[in-house]
Amino acid sequence: MFSWSPISGNIWTGKGQSTPLFADVVGKELSEGKMLIDAAKVASVKGTIWSGLAHANKISGGNYSLVGHWGGKAQVSEYGRASGVPFFDVQAGFYASNFLGNSSLFVKEPNGTYVLPWLVRPTTVVPLIDMDNDYGLYRRHHGRGDRFPKVPAYAVVSLVNTQPLQVTGKKIVFKQITTEDATNNFIASGIPPATAADLVEGMQFWDKFGYYGGRASNREGLAQPTRTFISFAQGVDWSKILVLSRLMF
Repeated sequence: MFSWSPISGNIWTGKGQSTPLFADVVGKELSEGKMLIDAAKVASVKGTIWSGLAHANKISGGNYSLVGHWGGKAQVSEYGRASGVPFFDVQAGFYASNFLGNSSLFVKEPNGTYVLPWLVRPTTVVPLIDMDNDYGLYRRHHGRGDRFPKVPAYAVVSLVNTQPLQVTGKKIVFKQITTEDATNNFIASGIPPATAADLVEGMQFWDKFGYYGGRASNREGLAQPTRTFISFAQGVDWSKILVLSRLMF
């Protein structure tokens, strides 16, 4: 039994170019994912766990063709299911750790207010997962088939209007922005245009179809409860995170 998810952490330098290029990273994940499935088949392993994502382009009928990293993961899932190897796609949610050191998620207005500027609606649900603490809980239940973890979920506006981000001690508000502004925000924080387009379309897909592409999530049979975002936020030194925020464009 083995599990695999090649892409982790930030894939851009913050200096206007990816390291390596975003398309290369996606291509590498696709080729390595297939290689590992082939190796699993040769070795007759009892099962393979893959951290996949929904195929945004297919589910949307071709409306979101630029979401490469979602499509790449989904293609590996399709390859794995067709391989004959016992294969389980255990999709995560939006990483809570994405809020740490990512200057495109928080911006600062001249009056000192911090803004969460996303192009999704305020009622859009965010399935947040503390990967270090909780992902293993779902992997242990691989025998139940593909899983879409029912992690603690929040409407975007509730992230800033209620407790989770108020533990920072700073005033943080949600602001729904346009696609153009979202793209400019990513690029201004050092993300290359191609990567920015991928991220923007990913959020558009998530806003319209849900993070798991309309599939039901679950957490039955877990050995222990998953961590709430409040618990995660309370363990973060937000003074070090928010100091990275740029002024609002």
